[in-house]
Amino acid sequence: MADGILQSFERAFKRVVDSGIIRTERGPLAKIEVYLAPYVSVIRGELNASEWTVLVALCSMLGFIVLIFPLYALTNSPPLAVVFSLLGAIFIGYVVVTIPTIMAFMKIERMERAMPLFLSHLTAVYSDRKNMRDALLSMMPMDYGQLSLELREAISNFEVSGNPKTSFRRLRETINCRSINRAFDLITKSIDSGIDVSESLSILTNNITSDLDAEMDKNSRISMSTWMILLSSSLFYPLFAGMGYNITLILEGLMGSPLYSAIDKQLLLFSLLVYMLLANALDSMFIGQVRYGSVKRGLIIVFPLMLLISTVVFTVSMKLAGIFVG
Repeated sequence: MADGILQSFERAFKRVVDSGIIRTERGPLAKIEVYLAPYVSVIRGELNASEWTVLVALCSMLGFIVLIFPLYALTNSPPLAVVFSLLGAIFIGYVVVTIPTIMAFMKIERMERAMPLFLSHLTAVYSDRKNMRDALLSMMPMDYGQLSLELREAISNFEVSGNPKTSFRRLRETINCRSINRAFDLITKSIDSGIDVSESLSILTNNITSDLDAEMDKNSRISMSTWMILLSSSLFYPLFAGMGYNITLILEGLMGSPLYSAIDKQLLLFSLLVYMLLANALDSMFIGQVRYGSVKRGLIIVFPLMLLISTVVFTVSMKLAGIFVG
């Protein structure tokens, strides 16, 4: 049954794409498509960059429609419901945009972690045979995870075309990883000119291993602090903010008179949510810089998770407090 539902959604999505109702040639969608293109190329999924962009637009529109009625029931304010629904739709679209990006990062990381084993095997065979083509062919039956899939295709293309620069271009350029690019630059140079690159490959293997060990050590030392930052922004603040907002409603119920006007309470709720959004964004940027060495990766990987947790916790805390308000 689940497969049938998924197939129905897939057919409906394909019809929307083929109809051209949502066009990605210009405007914000064109910029999204340009942004997604290199990541989609890395992951090699079923959807191309244009189809991913259409999916982003569709998810945002559906998100707005799904969110507006529950948010109106929660806030009892049409303007706030529209504003929060728009923000929610933007967030949903942002999450869909980050999916191929995260998948590409994960694939490249897995490939990089397989590089020391692959290079050590390649160097051993190459040092013995002094022929890079034969050394690469001997690597094809070996299993290096995601790296093997890319490697086998590149070697097969090289066997057909005889041109190492075009055959290994994906591993030298498209896969955006310095160690992978450097390794296959050396391999290409060896095939082209016959230069002995054994020593260079050995040095590169040691450098990659040292970098991976240093990264693991760093992550083990900072894991506790990053978890505390994540929890404080995505769990503790929204919990206390939601409960705190409802304290005013509880006091009003006990006193029998309003402490704040309806507009003041809406502004307070809006301020709490904006502060939560900014805190999540800033803390995710910090976590990204500390853990991954990239603010961008923090916004792509950490921010959606933090904001999702914050939204759920804030909503649940308000509902729980609302029980006491009646």
